[in-house]
Amino acid sequence: MNHFILDGRYEDLLEHYGIDAQEVLKKAGLPEVLFKRKHPAMTEQEYYDFMAAVGDLAKDPFLPVKLASSDQIESFSPPIFAAYCSRNGRVFISRLAQYKKLIGP
Repeated sequence: MNHFILDGRYEDLLEHYGIDAQEVLKKAGLPEVLFKRKHPAMTEQEYYDFMAAVGDLAKDPFLPVKLASSDQIESFSPPIFAAYCSRNGRVFISRLAQYKKLIGP
């Protein structure tokens, strides 16, 4: 897989935590219109550069924990929801593995 298709809500999530998404994209060397595309995507290296830029621009030392544990309704992800709707843990893991390619790193 050459590119990961991103969830288009990264921009909203960053803005929610006070980080300018455009500044992150610029710092990471990515097109500033990336999140305006119908299917935003990044290579693995671009994703790591993007996350490094988020880390560089974050002022809150607990931001990584907040981002990882965010459970807001506006950040609904259909592939993750499909996994959560499983009848048991085994089916959950199977579905998550199947749909992981759709949600990127």
